[in-house]
Amino acid sequence: MKGIKLENNKIIEACKIYKSRLRFYDNKEFKHIKWMVEQISIFIEEKRKEKANRWLGFLWNKGLYTIEEMKEHNKE
Repeated sequence: MKGIKLENNKIIEACKIYKSRLRFYDNKEFKHIKWMVEQISIFIEEKRKEKANRWLGFLWNKGLYTIEEMKEHNKE
């Protein structure tokens, strides 16, 4: 995700989509990922966009989004 940086509103939108996709998963790994999604929203409130983008990169690495889907998030 090195070249893709999302704006705050797109990060919040991505978090909402992650929450929707993750709502049916209850195993230990996904509980941690759900927590990460919540933290990303807090990072945005705290104006820590770079950290939010890094964590989104981690989530992307888990295969929940394709790189093409993430590019779509960055479009106006």
